[in-house]
Amino acid sequence: MKLRTARVQTKKGDAVAKKVKAPKRKQPVEEEMKEEDELQVVELEESEEEEEEIEEPKKKQAKTEEEVKVKEGKKEFNEQERLQDAKEQARVALPTIRKYFENIEDKSLFPEIDQQLQLNVVYKKPNTKSVGARKVITLPCSSHNLNNTTICIIMPDLDQSEAARKDVDVGKQAREWQAKLEQDHAITNKHYSLLLTHRQLKREYSQVPFILRYELPFVNQVSKYLSSTEIPTGNFVHRLCIRFGDFRLSNADLVSNVDTILTALVKLAPGGWRNVRRIDVQPVGGKPSLPIYTDEGSANDVVIEASKTLKRRLEKRNAEVIDECNTLPDGLTLAIRKNGKTRVIKEDDKKRVLYPTIHDEWRSGETMKPKINPVKVEAKRKRRTVEKKKRAVAAKRREADKTKEKLKKVAEKMKKKAAVSKAKKTA
Repeated sequence: MKLRTARVQTKKGDAVAKKVKAPKRKQPVEEEMKEEDELQVVELEESEEEEEEIEEPKKKQAKTEEEVKVKEGKKEFNEQERLQDAKEQARVALPTIRKYFENIEDKSLFPEIDQQLQLNVVYKKPNTKSVGARKVITLPCSSHNLNNTTICIIMPDLDQSEAARKDVDVGKQAREWQAKLEQDHAITNKHYSLLLTHRQLKREYSQVPFILRYELPFVNQVSKYLSSTEIPTGNFVHRLCIRFGDFRLSNADLVSNVDTILTALVKLAPGGWRNVRRIDVQPVGGKPSLPIYTDEGSANDVVIEASKTLKRRLEKRNAEVIDECNTLPDGLTLAIRKNGKTRVIKEDDKKRVLYPTIHDEWRSGETMKPKINPVKVEAKRKRRTVEKKKRAVAAKRREADKTKEKLKKVAEKMKKKAAVSKAKKTA
């Protein structure tokens, strides 16, 4: 058994060396036995959650994607290869979904609505920097055009007076706009189904569509809007659905629309393509859903720049008052936050330390006995990190099993329907 030497003060004031048995420890702890009133300080590594709260705002500045280092043993992330793989999988998934709906016996009453297709995109991390609520991109092929779409034009009120607001004939100004549009833009009743004023819209309807600029050609603006789709880019968006057509389009047209959306996601997704966890092709109802891209990489590899407002909020929350405390030994100070939390830190490097611990001096007459054991605290921290990793691995396995079961069910349904259709043809 190891022995250590401690200094004991005798009555005469002479220092005498005395051998004391040291308690058995599973893990060595750096410690010093100090003379008389000096207390022992044990330094402890901070946990991940505490580091996030304690870190100064300057250290929380986000790194660029070029500074993200690939961990050893991992394959280098190739954005273009993964993007091309997703496009190839979409070329296989779209004909499969089309066959599934063709073999359904119960036909839909409104196929252009029930059989609309969309991409279901899941991010690893939501966006924290405001870049707008949505981005509009133009698709190369659209199932909507001026011939198969009902268009309603909403114009501002020509007369803003109080008498016009109380006028019973709300369609009076709409008829004036009809004559004005025919004169300025050569637009007649053949180009639209309904024309309203802003006041008439507020009285009779509750939804407002996209905005037109009067100085530009109306027909071109409407045609461009019909061939476009929206990608949500708001704050804290974790999952988004992007519509790209229906089965009135051919497979080649649907594939070109998907390629356009996937290429746009590289720039519009927060953190780039590395942040995309999963992409599925599915109808609006959600069934069947075929995955075309999955990434089981860690979300810690994704770097998203924090917004300025969030930085200010963190600065205010983590603001501390650091001051000396006469009950602490030399070299230690006290840091107090606005929420009342306190921690003992070193004066030189501002690192957190555990104080007081069970190894510090304690007199039998004192009511508060130190109960912090550095060895147990370190073991508990390591155990928590191991449990956290196990839960993450188990969640990934459950998700993979669910996708396999879904694919099996879809394949079985398609086989049954194919067998039924063959039996009907032979009969």
